[in-house]
Amino acid sequence: MKYEFEIFDRIIFGDLSPFSQSQADFEKYSLLLKDKHQSCYNVIIANFKKSGNKFTLLNKKVISSLHPFAGKVVNPQRELFQNMNLEELSPEVYKLLELKKSSVINISYSNLPNKTSLSIKESRNCEDIPGIEARYYYYNDLLKEEVIRIKENIKKTILDSPSVEATEHHIHKLQQALVNLSFQVIKFFNPKQQSDIYKIADEFTDSDILNLCFINLEDLMRFFEKNYLNYINQDILIPYRSALMKIYNIHEKLELVKPVILNLEDSALLKIIYVPILKLSNVTIDERMTYKDLIYFTAYLNAFQEEIKENPELSSFDIIELLYRVNYNSIEFQNYKTKRFKEEVEKREEISEKIDYLYHCLKSISQRNCKVNIAFDADLPSIKDQLISWVEEEITYLNKKLQLSSKPQALNLFSDEDKVKLQSGLTVSQLAFFYRLQAEVGIISHKILRDIFRHISESYQTSKVTDISIESIKNKYYQVDNGTIEVIKDKVIEILNQIKSH
Repeated sequence: MKYEFEIFDRIIFGDLSPFSQSQADFEKYSLLLKDKHQSCYNVIIANFKKSGNKFTLLNKKVISSLHPFAGKVVNPQRELFQNMNLEELSPEVYKLLELKKSSVINISYSNLPNKTSLSIKESRNCEDIPGIEARYYYYNDLLKEEVIRIKENIKKTILDSPSVEATEHHIHKLQQALVNLSFQVIKFFNPKQQSDIYKIADEFTDSDILNLCFINLEDLMRFFEKNYLNYINQDILIPYRSALMKIYNIHEKLELVKPVILNLEDSALLKIIYVPILKLSNVTIDERMTYKDLIYFTAYLNAFQEEIKENPELSSFDIIELLYRVNYNSIEFQNYKTKRFKEEVEKREEISEKIDYLYHCLKSISQRNCKVNIAFDADLPSIKDQLISWVEEEITYLNKKLQLSSKPQALNLFSDEDKVKLQSGLTVSQLAFFYRLQAEVGIISHKILRDIFRHISESYQTSKVTDISIESIKNKYYQVDNGTIEVIKDKVIEILNQIKSH
């Protein structure tokens, strides 16, 4: 299969690179432009100040119709301009603009309070364009044509794709190639130059051609975002000017949400919840984020926006409830909540009262809605599971403390009979995941996960591990790798086949 981005690759690294062109070759580009374009012209934007019959030229900007940024320079406030007859323009203005009347195609003007703006279209021969400028336009044409060709190829490939998996694989591969090329282009620039990637080229340097490469690579990335968002690799970094930022109206939503959040009196909670807002506010070339992060942060921002519409004065309680719903499972938020639990527990003198309070917390947490398909940190358990686990461990500890204080017993260092551990054909990870599945589908209805972890620890051994620690089971219960999922899936299929045979 042909490498889709060969032209980009060759411009950046290979024989089409602007760095390998000799000065003598520059003149060839004018001829190439003439073959491609029937005609071209310059657009002159000029501002004048008139005092009596005297005109003063305030500023003047000239840009070719072949320039990729011509539309941005020419189009702003075009609705304010009116057509002017060529004969109406003063000879003095022609002189100030160093312009021949015979070369003018048309003129439009706009009278403003302190100045008059002119937009003049001047005919130009492609052969007369200086070589270094013509070279820039040539590469712009080449890259635009490549982008159109690549988009059509992608559409056709996806349309003919035999499966969702094949589509996903194809898009992931192209995505990774685009990102790699984009970062290679960025490496050519120092940090100051990076901020100039989107500036309008007027010197037509090698860097300006590399800027064109970067901008067109981003255009292809935004094409994926717009048309194939469900298939993209969410772990890949988003382009600097990702279309998703605009599609999701992120900047408008930030303007609504930020002032409300900043009014929160609980400074500790404010510091925790402001992290996603800060990340969305500071997307730059140097500080990017993954698609996964962007999708989560956008869901987070949307939740705040919807809540504010219903309740413009959010309290700490309202925000905490919202954080549960959007599964804001940061370590900082977990620490914030457990600290509050500890403070409330310490207010109660009797152990039984402490336990009763924690059981109430456990019930309250368990009944809360929590989106598990999204998460602030995909490598951590949901905030609901984190807090349930913490509360369960506190209850277990206090129950043991209560038992020891009410029924003092001598320690029995020797048991009458060692407890038999069953030998499992699964690894610790596979065992933990298998029990998690049983809990999720209701085969195990026991609610205190710590007891399940202890049961596995005390009842099983594997071929490699005789004494499985509770902490090891807990970590593997929440963090499941693809290999473990595949093994358990095969085992479940085996069980189904056994059922069929009976």
